[in-house]
Amino acid sequence: MQVGPEGRAARQKSPRPGPDFGDLGIVLRSHKLGEADKIIRVLTREHGKRSAVAKGLRKTTSRFGARLEPFTCARLLVHTGRSLDIVRQAEIETSFHEVREDIALFVHASGMAELIDGITQEHEPHPELFDLMLRGLSLLKEYPTRALFTAAFFDYRALALAEQLNGRAPNVLASIKDLMNDAPGATLTRQLASERDHFVLNLHHNNAGVGIAAFLAKQRPSYE
Repeated sequence: MQVGPEGRAARQKSPRPGPDFGDLGIVLRSHKLGEADKIIRVLTREHGKRSAVAKGLRKTTSRFGARLEPFTCARLLVHTGRSLDIVRQAEIETSFHEVREDIALFVHASGMAELIDGITQEHEPHPELFDLMLRGLSLLKEYPTRALFTAAFFDYRALALAEQLNGRAPNVLASIKDLMNDAPGATLTRQLASERDHFVLNLHHNNAGVGIAAFLAKQRPSYE
């Protein structure tokens, strides 16, 4: 997808390196960088979604240990970089290792992280979404047998918050419920997964509001 004028302008206005900051963060995902480092995508409560390098994270002697595993909620000290931040320190608040070690819970948590990653922009703080992510992970940990309900609750709340944060009407939540109720033969779980993917796909526009409008304008999905 080509980047429009808004996207080019945003890149031209990328922030200069700044001071360190401390914040709570939830690791959404990570990928390898070189032989020993990783780039983590982390949702912080007061500083938004960040991409940061954790140096030496893949070494067995890493000072971070398991503090930056997926879904871990940690208190972070981060240095603001020009393109990528650098994690200076990390102290675990809640590890959520129970979620990582159960394949079914891991799948649900991964879907939650994907959705949050898809509906948020870099460096834009949304404490409501951070709190929702933390609550969702806590529910998966505390009530593993109710994971399907937790996933449904999370998807509905996340999409509703996305609508509120972008100031769109009509209400996204109500629209999604209408689409699902009129989809014969589709289980709730399949419907939620389909609507989430559909919503996130349409949010990949230069303007998030345009993405939401595109989602609302779509005809009822077939769930095939």
